[in-house]
Amino acid sequence: MKKKIKKLLSIKKRFLFLGLFHLFKNYILFKIFKFKSWHIKSNYFLRPYKEEVVNLVNSFEFDNAIEIGCGLCEIISRINCKQKIAIDLDQNIINACKFIFKDKINLIKGSIFDNDLYIKEFESKKFSRNILICINWPHEYEFNKFQNAIKLFSIKYKVNYLIIDLINNNTNNHYKYVHTKNDLFKIGKILSSKKISNSLRSIYLIKINE
Repeated sequence: MKKKIKKLLSIKKRFLFLGLFHLFKNYILFKIFKFKSWHIKSNYFLRPYKEEVVNLVNSFEFDNAIEIGCGLCEIISRINCKQKIAIDLDQNIINACKFIFKDKINLIKGSIFDNDLYIKEFESKKFSRNILICINWPHEYEFNKFQNAIKLFSIKYKVNYLIIDLINNNTNNHYKYVHTKNDLFKIGKILSSKKISNSLRSIYLIKINE
């Protein structure tokens, strides 16, 4: 109960009404497209960390963005860049996003761990500033597996920046793995970070090692 109260207190007053509106909207989408039910309440206005991710990314200038585990594209749809590519394992969530965003975002079903994942649009982006967004799922995987996937992906698609979240290790953390700041140094240089108020979560922007 205390945890839920803290989350509510961290939501801006002007976002609370919008959050409830989008909760209802997501429920309608859920009934139509049959994606996983947790997406209903996990909307941008009820999850303050999503706004912080958007603000952090938009404080830098990037040409192109890819989001792995995009959900309903509430983060990547707000990123300022030339091209947006969103990837998710759930075909139902991809279908919902195609309905919402039409052709504004290039949507692909897949995973960063898929050897056959193919993003044609990034083949020629050799000299671009490209960012990969991995939020609210890396802690479901062992870090070495995640790190190797990031390395291969960054080489294949010339991605040179990463934004990722870490979940603090305490009794309220029920995720499978706990990654640390020292782990992130294995991926690259930390350019900026943000601790999310009333949350176990921190977000990091990283320049990926070449």
